[in-house]
Amino acid sequence: ESAKQGTVEPAEEYLYGTAQTEFGYAVEMAANLYQQQNGDVNIYFTNPISNKVYLRCELIDQKRNKVLYRTGYIEPGEYIESLHNSRVANKQYDITVKIYAYTPETFTSEGTTEISLKLQPW
Repeated sequence: ESAKQGTVEPAEEYLYGTAQTEFGYAVEMAANLYQQQNGDVNIYFTNPISNKVYLRCELIDQKRNKVLYRTGYIEPGEYIESLHNSRVANKQYDITVKIYAYTPETFTSEGTTEISLKLQPW
């Protein structure tokens, strides 16, 4: 899905919140991740307008160390509501959400943050 401008207000069951990283940037996203019947995952991955970096993320299956879903770069003030991959099996996964930050002008790394979550089947 393409990035959208603005703010997002997902339903409460997604446990949407903000995480401040050790690198000085913040990320907002859902902590409850559920696969949808069509293979989508509603993640609500948001780059807060206060950030000075571009963000992107990957959802990685911890057991096989395989990327299940990934985003492109999003600028401050943008969000991605859902990710799509119709080839992901409908089962529970222990995942690592890897969040990468980059300087906009040079795409120099500004740090990588990892969050461990569960991806739930629909």
